[in-house]
Amino acid sequence: MSNPTFRALCAELLTAIQLYTQLNPAGSKMSAFDLTAKLMDAMAATNAALAQPEPQGPTDEKLTLVYAYAVAAAVDNKRGPLKPEDVEAAQLAGLRAVLALCGTPANTTGEENSDG
Repeated sequence: MSNPTFRALCAELLTAIQLYTQLNPAGSKMSAFDLTAKLMDAMAATNAALAQPEPQGPTDEKLTLVYAYAVAAAVDNKRGPLKPEDVEAAQLAGLRAVLALCGTPANTTGEENSDG
């Protein structure tokens, strides 16, 4: 399993345990060797994943710089005096840049999310 997710590892390990302990009826059709091998493989994949450092997100300093740069770039693209809506659009561009850096999709409609 390449680049496993936490949920995928949990599912793989749980399946192997259920087969090994006969909680899954399919385990009764497998040889003891196959059951042990499946459990050992799942344990090895879990152990390897736990040995990796957790991924680190961008630092606060980097997020601040990205935001400031995106706002400045949006303001620089305007000609003439800035209106309040120009400043709001620049701030929105900065927030979208930060969200993109964090891997979070931005709501591009400008409407509130109904999720929460």
